[in-house]
Amino acid sequence: MVDVADERLAEKTRAVERLLGELELDAIPRLLVLNKADLLPAAEVAALAERFRGVAVSAARRRGLRRLIAAAEQALGDGRSLIRSYGEDPRAVSEPATS
Repeated sequence: MVDVADERLAEKTRAVERLLGELELDAIPRLLVLNKADLLPAAEVAALAERFRGVAVSAARRRGLRRLIAAAEQALGDGRSLIRSYGEDPRAVSEPATS
């Protein structure tokens, strides 16, 4: 997770990539989360998310969670949902009938 509004975003991202390579962890699945997306114009956030192949979220505004979960599910590659309710009230999700 990185601060998308940080002026040193590219430098910090490269440093993490370099460290993961040195630790021989660069082949494991990972997901770059660009937090604080509410601090920049939407077009700039979208361009940075595309450039860094990340997912933009705003924890303060609670935005981007569905995109983040979908990206995590895709990265894991097993085709199943990680979270059943995706932010809806879990009490509102009906349970399957059991006999």
